[in-house]
Amino acid sequence: MESYLLSLMEPLSALTEALDPVGLPLGPPVQLADQLAEARTAGGALAGLPPLRRTEVALRRRAALLYAYAGSMKKALRQLVKCDGVPDDLSESVRAARGPKNGGESSGRVSPHRRLQKMRQEEKREGLELELEWLLDHWALTPPEEERGHGAWVPVVERLPAWARGTRERSDPCSHEVGALRRVLVDLRGAVATSPGGDASVSADEDRLWTGGALHANSKSVVEEPLAAARAWIDREHPTLRGRYLEGRLAFDWACLRREGRSAGLPIASLFYTSALEEAGHRQRLVLRPDAAFTGAVSSGSGPGPPRQKSPNREGEAVRPVSEQGLSIKVRTAFFSPQETLAVPAAQEAQARRILDRLRDRHPHGALDVVGVSELRDVMNHRRLTTRIETGWLRYAARCLRARRGSVFAGTVIAVLVLALGVLLYGPLDKTPATADFEGEQMIVKNAGGSAIERISVGAKVVRRANDPTRRYRAFAFHDVTGDGRKEICWGQNTPQSDDRDFVACKEVGANEPLWHFSLDSLAAPFPNKPAVRAGQYTASGMTIGDFTGDDRPEVYVTTAHQPYFPSLFLQLDARTGEEMGRYLHPGHFKVGPVPVDLDGDGPEELLIGGHTNAYDQAALAVLDPDRVEGHGPVTPEYAVSGHDRATERTYLRFPRTKVGAAQGNGISMVRRIRVREGGRIEVQVREGYVGSSEQRGEAYILVCFDRSLRPESVGTSSQYDRLADTLAQRGTIGEVPDADYFESYQGHLRYWTGGKWQAENKR
Repeated sequence: MESYLLSLMEPLSALTEALDPVGLPLGPPVQLADQLAEARTAGGALAGLPPLRRTEVALRRRAALLYAYAGSMKKALRQLVKCDGVPDDLSESVRAARGPKNGGESSGRVSPHRRLQKMRQEEKREGLELELEWLLDHWALTPPEEERGHGAWVPVVERLPAWARGTRERSDPCSHEVGALRRVLVDLRGAVATSPGGDASVSADEDRLWTGGALHANSKSVVEEPLAAARAWIDREHPTLRGRYLEGRLAFDWACLRREGRSAGLPIASLFYTSALEEAGHRQRLVLRPDAAFTGAVSSGSGPGPPRQKSPNREGEAVRPVSEQGLSIKVRTAFFSPQETLAVPAAQEAQARRILDRLRDRHPHGALDVVGVSELRDVMNHRRLTTRIETGWLRYAARCLRARRGSVFAGTVIAVLVLALGVLLYGPLDKTPATADFEGEQMIVKNAGGSAIERISVGAKVVRRANDPTRRYRAFAFHDVTGDGRKEICWGQNTPQSDDRDFVACKEVGANEPLWHFSLDSLAAPFPNKPAVRAGQYTASGMTIGDFTGDDRPEVYVTTAHQPYFPSLFLQLDARTGEEMGRYLHPGHFKVGPVPVDLDGDGPEELLIGGHTNAYDQAALAVLDPDRVEGHGPVTPEYAVSGHDRATERTYLRFPRTKVGAAQGNGISMVRRIRVREGGRIEVQVREGYVGSSEQRGEAYILVCFDRSLRPESVGTSSQYDRLADTLAQRGTIGEVPDADYFESYQGHLRYWTGGKWQAENKR
């Protein structure tokens, strides 16, 4: 035994350290690592053999990477702890590795990569810190720069050689097959010319893709049918490209092309279409998303599968099923990989989801989603599969002039006419949203120059709130959520005449349909002692967008309010898909925020949200970690919450009423504004009451100033507050006007939640 292992260790060490684990079943790497560990600890010549230990560590790292892809961070840690120099106490790391709380389908799709990044940030032990760094370094399947936009990932099934199939082949037909992710690349070279060998018999009236120097592959369905499908779509959608046949190179592993050629038809057709638009210099084009994988055959309409309900002029666009036996391996391969979306034929979507559900039974935090497509149109219109790229009008006109620079005068005239026509047909050249006005029932989005570029019907109720200066309505934001360099519009909507009255949505400027739509009608917060709190009565009141989790994917943070009662729900949504990532329940009202502030100087920003807590009838300030938006805020027995855990805020702070506010008793005490000044000082404006008549009154407030540790430094007052204090003192309602000593003492009455009790000092 030892003699066999001694001869195997050097080559096995080199193989495992270069191994890409995507597509491998989890069992063999773990089992082999355990067996090598057993051989190493048994003594003899293997005990101190470095290649054996290197092989074992390489296998455990790759098993940990597969577990991490599936979101099973605890299982990944159990493999890493057996590597060299890693402490065996995982108590702190397991806390960071735990999955999202509150259950639910959407909560299980929080990015495993984001969770791994959070674990790496919180881990302080050197050995495990280095192993987590290794996982992050080997996470992404990053194609070369020159391939981006021209390639796609395809899950394939690879047959093991006879000597590696083991003894289970008869009982398990798939035991001799493993999965892999392979890159397919379409690189167009221009208009079709003669074949490389000068073969004049080759027709010049068709598109061509060369594979390995040969025209087409052996099977007609491998290249010809995907090209025919892409050409049918190009000719119908872009008539100016009819008859402009193109040629280029198809790069795909030859063994995969022979075995997986039909199932690679969908990405080949999609890549040819997108590359053809780029080659033609179109101002608007599409690219396949790098975090998506594709499998599906493309044919002219004959073959297996349900009949298509489409017109005759769409022949050649149907996406046909792939091998049912291989589909299971392909779904598993994509599940244990960095990819977030798998496109499959629509006829096999239900089957693929059943396979995915079985995988999630064992790994509930896996982030893969399955998208069914029945034709090429579905790929091009789905924002989780493609990204739209648009060249600005001025740059596009300049490019057209360069292409036609033979006549400078004619080119100048054409440019002027193109610009004038563009302004007439498409409105302002600058389509970047900058501001918004509210009129009637519409939100009018304008660019930096003040020109209207979009009108969105949001409802009269939203418009009234937006134009009320005391409401501070901010349930809209502009941000580049798709990463294509252009800002999208996100907003909250309330239209009583609609069946789906309250929702949050995001759309591109000029698009007919939103990128995503998140309904607020199903939101619920169970307060057993408050039966008036019912589901489906929430509306958006505030919104902030940014990448506050540090995973290079922005999040949308939405503050919602129950109408007409309480509580507030603070939602964390994926900005690209609209899927819920987190939910924080506040037993009161949030009126300001979230305001991002880096309180502890560690880089990631915390979120400050202010309002009023009904449970304690005081103004309140919550500080949340973007990676843990979950649970509920502090409550009293009267405001007990069922079905939700207690949240772990970075800080939760209550502001008691001053004697002026308590004496007037006019309205509820409320945090109304949060400002971050230069030098890190944080100013929190707390409303204490009102001054003036009901028709024209001003807010009386105090201004509490904190350092970055949220310890109070000073308390100021507004002129309305001073006026109210003087009036109450003259009436004898209060003994004297509050002075500096009073507010010095007031700072000691602020209350911080420690997780178990209230105290007068923030110790976090």
